[in-house]
Amino acid sequence: PAATALGMAEADLYIIEGEINEYASNCAAPIVHKAGDVVAETPEVSHWWKNLGDKTVVLLSADLLKDKNDHNM
Repeated sequence: PAATALGMAEADLYIIEGEINEYASNCAAPIVHKAGDVVAETPEVSHWWKNLGDKTVVLLSADLLKDKNDHNM
């Protein structure tokens, strides 16, 4: 499983192309993310994404790991 799913990391996502909906545990309605948007994820929120359009969505996702035992992070 991803580190974010285990509550060990945060992540940043950058939407490069397209439009995608995020369904998050802290929001009653879907959140629409468009090209140019940056999304910060935290372990406190459960969520999933869905492309409802007819174009491919391109995004860049990076997990930001935190290890209290690794003093180089």
